[in-house]
Amino acid sequence: MIPKCCTIIPVHPPKFGYALKFLETFYQYNTADHTVYFVFSNEYELDQFKTLTSLSFKGLILPENLRGYKSIVNVKKYYALNELKDKYSYLGVYDSETEIVKEVDLNLLYQTIYENKIFKCNRSTFEHFHHHNYTEYLISKLGITPNDKIQSAIDSNFYWWFNEIPVYESKSFKRFYDWFISLPNLDDIRNDYWCFDYLLYSIWLIINDNFKFKFHDITRIWGAIEEFRVGTQEKDKITDMFKSYWDTNAVNHREFPHIKLLFHTDVNPPQ
Repeated sequence: MIPKCCTIIPVHPPKFGYALKFLETFYQYNTADHTVYFVFSNEYELDQFKTLTSLSFKGLILPENLRGYKSIVNVKKYYALNELKDKYSYLGVYDSETEIVKEVDLNLLYQTIYENKIFKCNRSTFEHFHHHNYTEYLISKLGITPNDKIQSAIDSNFYWWFNEIPVYESKSFKRFYDWFISLPNLDDIRNDYWCFDYLLYSIWLIINDNFKFKFHDITRIWGAIEEFRVGTQEKDKITDMFKSYWDTNAVNHREFPHIKLLFHTDVNPPQ
């Protein structure tokens, strides 16, 4: 059975142009029965956006009690996921600076990504403040006490966000979110820019739902797919190694059939 899926994108006025471009490419290349949701900060922004396009989309408005948090993008994403979790099986969540560049069935794509139950990762050199590294920082923010199971499952030097399209599955998200909103430092997390939505969810999936890492032996500050400030030959090598459905390979993406979307198009537009 074909799953019912949607895409969620938080947006605000400085990013409206990118959101409109995504919507145009969505209708150009997506072949599935699929809905795009944009998440706005208030009704005025939604009304403003509606005047800019005749293309169909659905809008969600962040409630007033959630608007004061500093990590507004992450708050918008979790709010939308919680609102839509009972309507869809798989939900893709990413930023407005994204374009679809080849014909794709987004429903099948999201299902495939989630059901693989892997996170494509590389070695990261990023250190977060006084903590040894970023992954350890996130685990501590979630109040998870490291033990043998966690240490064997999560290498603290791994980084995986944006190495593949972030896809949530409704049933697992319900369980995760029930746990997440019960955390005593929930407000602190919602104010922390570095507590990126998908990394928190994926750490939970690794611990609770037997997700695994697929390690690629390459070192970057962040995710290897996200890094576009490398030479063309090196970028092509990484693209071929990871075979992700999205990429920042703006130069040669047409040479790789598996690339269906490009992201970071604000600083690295398709060529």
